[in-house]
Amino acid sequence: MAFILAGVCLFALWRFFLGEVVFHMHPQMGGLSFGASLADWWQRMTSSALRAFLVLPFAAFVTVSLIVWPVYGLLYETQRDNHAA
Repeated sequence: MAFILAGVCLFALWRFFLGEVVFHMHPQMGGLSFGASLADWWQRMTSSALRAFLVLPFAAFVTVSLIVWPVYGLLYETQRDNHAA
């Protein structure tokens, strides 16, 4: 279950953050360099205080969840396997 949650978080990270940066680097969608695309993404995400308040905590949550859920899954499965023996 934890790996499914990590997969959902990975999809959200791609869809709402990394995908925007990569797609703006494509020649037909702006052709920006990585740095310029990242700066453009940051400007869009923080264009207003409300948007920054809604988007940036979600980005932090998704990033942390990508680390927590797989570790939790590995620890839980390891503990469950040890008790079964």
